[in-house]
Amino acid sequence: MFNHKKCTYIFLLMLLLFMLILAGCAKDKQNNIASTPTTPTTMQPTPTIFSTALVTTTPTLVPTPTVTPTTDNITPISTITITPNVTSGEKLDEYLCGEKEEALFSFQIADQEITAAICISKLEPGYIVYRYGTKDKIELEYPQNKDETSWGDFTYSYYMRGGGADNEGVDLNYLIFDNSGYEYQIYEEYSATEDKTDVGIKVTNTETGEETDIKGNSDTIQGSLIPLRDNSKVNTYK
Repeated sequence: MFNHKKCTYIFLLMLLLFMLILAGCAKDKQNNIASTPTTPTTMQPTPTIFSTALVTTTPTLVPTPTVTPTTDNITPISTITITPNVTSGEKLDEYLCGEKEEALFSFQIADQEITAAICISKLEPGYIVYRYGTKDKIELEYPQNKDETSWGDFTYSYYMRGGGADNEGVDLNYLIFDNSGYEYQIYEEYSATEDKTDVGIKVTNTETGEETDIKGNSDTIQGSLIPLRDNSKVNTYK
C-alpha cells in the first residue's frame, strides 16, 4: 500500500537539497564576479610639442697671437767667416809663403784647392811657419810668434834605408807640432820599391787618439823636408 506521508517527506528533502545547490551556485558566481580585476582606464598624457627651430650660436673668434722669433745671440750662418791668421796686408804666393819667405815644403791636398805649406824666413835670425788654406783665406797658421822661438815649436824626425828597390829602400820624413789638443804630422814618405813619394798630414786627437789622414797630391810637391836634417834650430828626433 502506498505510504503518502513517507513520499511527502522525501520530496521535501529533495527540494531542500535542490535549493541548497542553487544557493551554492549563486554564491560561486558572485565570487567569480568579485574576483575579476577591473582594468583601470589609463589616461594618456598630452604630448608636448617642441619647436624644431634651430638656435644658432655665433662663435667668438679668439685671434691667434703672433710669435716673433728672438734673434738675440744668434749669428746667421752666412756671416760666419774664418778669420785668417796671416799678418794684415801680407801677400802670399801660390805656395802660401810671403815675399820675405821661401817654401821649404809645400803641396796641395788631394782633390781640393787647398795647400799645406812649411815656409821659412829668408832673413836672419829667421823663423818657421806652417800654413793651411789658400792664398786668399788661411784656415790655420802655426805658430803665431814668427820669430826665432818658432823653431822650438816643431820636431823633425826621419828614417832612411838605402839600397834601392832591391833592398826596399825608403826615405821617411816627418815634421810634428801640437796645437789646441791635436798633433799635426806633416809627412813625406819615399818608397824605392814603388818609386813614388806620398805626402799629407796626419791629425791626431791627443785625448782620444782618433787619427785623420789628409792625403796630399804628390804631383804638386814643392821642396822637401830633407834640408831640416842639417838645421840645428829645429828639434830633431831620429
